[in-house]
Amino acid sequence: MSPTESVMPRILIANDAPDMPDLLGGSLASEGFEVDFVRSGSQAIQVLVSGHFDVILLDWEMPQVPGVRICRGYRARGGAAYIIALSATNTAQTRKECLAAGANAVLSKPIKLEALLTKIKDVVIQSAERSSLTPSSPRSSSIPMAVPEAAQLPVNLIGQTLAGRYEILSKLGEGGMGIVYKARHTSLDRLVAVKVMLHAHTRDSAALQRFQREAKVLSAVEHPNLIFVHDFGETDSKEPFLVMELLEGKTLAEIIEKHGKVPVAVAVEVFVEICEGMQAAHDQGFIHRDLKPANVMLYKKNDKRMLKILDMGLAKFTDSRATKLTQTGQIFGSPLYMSPEQCLSKNLDHRTDIYSMGCLMYESLCGQVPFVGENFVSTSLMHVADAPTSIRDKCPEVPVELEEIVLACLRKAPLERPASMLEVKEQIVKIRQLTNRVSTSH
Repeated sequence: MSPTESVMPRILIANDAPDMPDLLGGSLASEGFEVDFVRSGSQAIQVLVSGHFDVILLDWEMPQVPGVRICRGYRARGGAAYIIALSATNTAQTRKECLAAGANAVLSKPIKLEALLTKIKDVVIQSAERSSLTPSSPRSSSIPMAVPEAAQLPVNLIGQTLAGRYEILSKLGEGGMGIVYKARHTSLDRLVAVKVMLHAHTRDSAALQRFQREAKVLSAVEHPNLIFVHDFGETDSKEPFLVMELLEGKTLAEIIEKHGKVPVAVAVEVFVEICEGMQAAHDQGFIHRDLKPANVMLYKKNDKRMLKILDMGLAKFTDSRATKLTQTGQIFGSPLYMSPEQCLSKNLDHRTDIYSMGCLMYESLCGQVPFVGENFVSTSLMHVADAPTSIRDKCPEVPVELEEIVLACLRKAPLERPASMLEVKEQIVKIRQLTNRVSTSH
């Protein structure tokens, strides 16, 4: 099937290179594709809000709004176009970041026009063949997007007081679902974190339910390694918000990025605490579904290192409390840490988190994820079919027994993995005791 035998495929090129419209845009148009071109991140956002696209060619270093924010926002709202990320750096870490944000493929600059043109044509033709579009078929409706622009964000919250008691002081960060602010409880004079849902998501009932469920999950499970929700409410403009304890530290992902990996002695302590927190969630019937280094926060309290597991917005009940929101057929999570059953959109239980824990431990110990392909599909296939390479080949200081635990968590069949996070923890504790005895004997 050629492009002209179906609805004219529409392609968005988001790139600030001055010669891109003539070189690539002209070539695609001559092949029968409908091409839109924008030169900045803010322009890309505005176009994506109102239009449907089959392929998005996204410059990762876009001016104004970077490609990673555009990609995450688009995927958070259910955007299904095939995204090709163009990056100035050609490294495994770059591919990992692009795929984690939702890109389907990554190409490095300078762009080889012929190869890129062939890639786009193949993607569009395969998409048309799967959907069996005909010239008379209507184009699917446009996909709304969580837009990180002033019109879509909660209106000027800094300086405002929510629910009469939470004074918003500054912005701490943002993600696909919402913005996290530093705030002060005016009555108690206590600093807290307030997570406010992006305004665009309030019109999406599924996204709203996920946000509300995060509040219920975090308030239902009390454990020192799980972040606690103090309150839940709505802003004056009807954006829901969560009030959580304020944590000021670094995520495990940031630590790995800075230092390359985590020393074994520190890693085993971190792993034990993650297992304890996750076991508490599993005991209450919750599975996380997005356990990864970026969702583990390390911080200090009274000069003692503390750990919290973050972002339970994708958590799922494992019993009859589950809703349509999390039925089989929907894929949630980060592809670099997803279990084989998650990649295949099968029914999930707590053992999907055990697999993700294996990915997390593998990356912490050697600085690399066990599987990373050129795109989402190839990465998923690696999770399903490939065996991970040895950790000790890269990092011989890792004890054999610890590597065995990690690889056990990464077994393809859920029933072949450790039965619980408690079992994983107990095995790690034995290794810690053995390591301590060895170190004290020298």
